[in-house]
Amino acid sequence: MPVIWHRELHSGLSDVPLPPADMLKQAWLDYQKDKWYIDSMGVCQAIAWLYVHIPDVEFRKAMQYQLDFFSVKHEETV
Repeated sequence: MPVIWHRELHSGLSDVPLPPADMLKQAWLDYQKDKWYIDSMGVCQAIAWLYVHIPDVEFRKAMQYQLDFFSVKHEETV
């Protein structure tokens, strides 16, 4: 990711809330099952995967913000 994008992202999203430990553990287990596939995902796909697999409301808000941000950036570069 270009440094300027990183700075711009964090100007609107200062931090990502930490989900509860049980949700993180389950997401980690899910990731381990499909690691080969998830590791091949682009940034937007990976963010969407996290959104689906970690159902914490505040975390999902941060993921949605990032997904929107990167979707716009992708459109700008096409």
